[in-house]
Amino acid sequence: MQKLIFIIFAFSAVTSRLQAPGRVVEFSSPPASNNHFYLNADLPVFIDKYPTFASGTPYFITEWSNADVELENGETYKNVKARLDLVENTLQYVSPEGRELIATAPIKIVILKDSVSGSTYKFVSSSFLEGMKNTKTGWYLELTSGPACLYKRISKSITQPKTYSASETQPWINSSEEYFIYADSILSPVKKIKDVPGLLKNKFSELDAYISTKKPSGKSESGFIELIKYYNSLF
Repeated sequence: MQKLIFIIFAFSAVTSRLQAPGRVVEFSSPPASNNHFYLNADLPVFIDKYPTFASGTPYFITEWSNADVELENGETYKNVKARLDLVENTLQYVSPEGRELIATAPIKIVILKDSVSGSTYKFVSSSFLEGMKNTKTGWYLELTSGPACLYKRISKSITQPKTYSASETQPWINSSEEYFIYADSILSPVKKIKDVPGLLKNKFSELDAYISTKKPSGKSESGFIELIKYYNSLF
């Protein structure tokens, strides 16, 4: 009898731990019955979803990468095989059974791990970035974080050739980039280095002086990163 009571108690403890908010799920294991990421209703990825492109890719990284996925409710799923489709702004993933699916769960953060370069990329869904009218839907790549966060939104689209010829028979991918600063719950687009002090007015004089003396590159990504890191160092 004592052995039976111990088994029941241990099973209850494990069950309650799995149901705790903010739990971390190792995705390499079969999904738990209360899983909120792997859903039977998720649509499959069609093998011929896209044609062959003359140049470019619809994905941030074409190959499947290991990813950590955080849902709206705080649950985190580790080492999901995933890739971001930046034409349709969707997350594709491989289920534990090996099916390629399109996620429909409310996802807050995706951290992709590039096995080739060893780099990691943190993307935040536009649904969780507030403070700007008509926020563009999609995934925002976090370039630096702190009191102010710098994001890059990569937009991709398919361009069809206007006329078909021997040298131009396949569509190609167009890619563009936009930068945003997120501070005090406000998301603001930024195009030039000189515009940053006006967006972060609490340190206007310091930023203005830094730009004058250090002269970070006017429109480059590295210039934005340098300046926002300096701003965050002031706190």
